[in-house]
Amino acid sequence: MFKIIVFTHGELSEGLLNTADLITGINKNIEYFTIFPGCDTEIILSEVCCSIENALKSNLGVLVFTDLFFGTPFNLIMSVSNKYKFSHVTGVNLPMLLEAITYQSQTNM
Repeated sequence: MFKIIVFTHGELSEGLLNTADLITGINKNIEYFTIFPGCDTEIILSEVCCSIENALKSNLGVLVFTDLFFGTPFNLIMSVSNKYKFSHVTGVNLPMLLEAITYQSQTNM
């Protein structure tokens, strides 16, 4: 079992999650975070880190999706990649997210 975090620019992560919910049903082990112009990236990064920490404390693996290679969400996640154990995939899209959800409940993934 693993938690999925979708971390993107603008409303992309919310839109992906809302669309996935329509197809697969609401999933409590998925969270999204967004970067908007002028936002405080340190606050958002601390929220993402808190989400990762909570999942790890619950013995869940963590899969983080970001949208753009070397974009702000990507760079922020990479800045904590030595602090936490998680998997990270960039270039998130709806089929990718749906496939991850399909495998989310399997053990040893």
